[in-house]
Amino acid sequence: MDPTSHPAAHEDRGLASRISERIALSRPDVVVAGLLLLFAIAFNLVRLYPEVAIRAPLLNDGVLHRLAFERAATALAAGQNPTDPWLAPVVLGYPLFHHYQHLAYLLPATLSFPLQGLLELPDLFNWTRYLLLCLFPLSIYGSMRRFGLGRLPAALAGLVAPLLATDGLYGFDLTSYLWRGYGMYTQLWGMLLLPPALAQGYTTLRTGRGTFWAVLLLAATLLSHLVYGYIAFLSLGLLALLPLLGPRSGETRERQVWPRAKRLALLLVLVALVTAYFTVPFLMDRAYMNRSIWEYQGKYDAYGWQWTLGALIRGEIFDFGRFPALTLL
Repeated sequence: MDPTSHPAAHEDRGLASRISERIALSRPDVVVAGLLLLFAIAFNLVRLYPEVAIRAPLLNDGVLHRLAFERAATALAAGQNPTDPWLAPVVLGYPLFHHYQHLAYLLPATLSFPLQGLLELPDLFNWTRYLLLCLFPLSIYGSMRRFGLGRLPAALAGLVAPLLATDGLYGFDLTSYLWRGYGMYTQLWGMLLLPPALAQGYTTLRTGRGTFWAVLLLAATLLSHLVYGYIAFLSLGLLALLPLLGPRSGETRERQVWPRAKRLALLLVLVALVTAYFTVPFLMDRAYMNRSIWEYQGKYDAYGWQWTLGALIRGEIFDFGRFPALTLL
């Protein structure tokens, strides 16, 4: 009789496994990383609580986003297509979702049914923004771990991520999303999804595993914010070329790049298929999408490398209005 097949042996292995798990959980880096993340999230929950505690009229892009969110919820309730409804309150009516990302509205809109009677739609919209902002450190931590960083560096990255500050550059800083800022709701979803999409995409490029999750996260990023989806694929294209910067080994650097390039092409094709229901009509009807004459030209054509590097050196990309601690790091 095989002694390892005895029930007592299985019990011993299970006990050893539980003990090893407890030892792992008691490691100082696990505890410190957990405390850092808890502090970052708790700090956000307290600091940003007025965003949901105080009811005030929206004075920024949040007006349009709340209307679109409510329209998605009513379309679901009426059995209509929630990915391309008619948005009547805008001027004489406009098919906003035909030209604009919609996943950021659909996901919380599905919660309006189980939460009916507990939260009104405007409150659900505000709580969604609030919780996404507060949980941003988790997105950074999980992504950094996926990239291969240790627990403490990843936790420190999550700790400082909400502290970014710019002079109204529509970036990851809180001004882009708060009531007193710009109310860029769909970008908030893109901000949370971009890091894990990049991390999982990079893992798939290197190992060839996790293709499903990479496609899911990349498609979700694209359907939540088109520009961040573009940034994700542009970044993965650069990450695929990383072996060219490394030292030569037995396997040439070019031969290391080729498998990554094929995997990136596969990701592009699969994401294109998953999102075709939106991207194909979007591209075919792009002639009917007006470009606002009020938008600053730099938002379309970028600011240029001279301005960007100058702002970075002056601390205006990460630390506007304060000592450039994050810039120096």
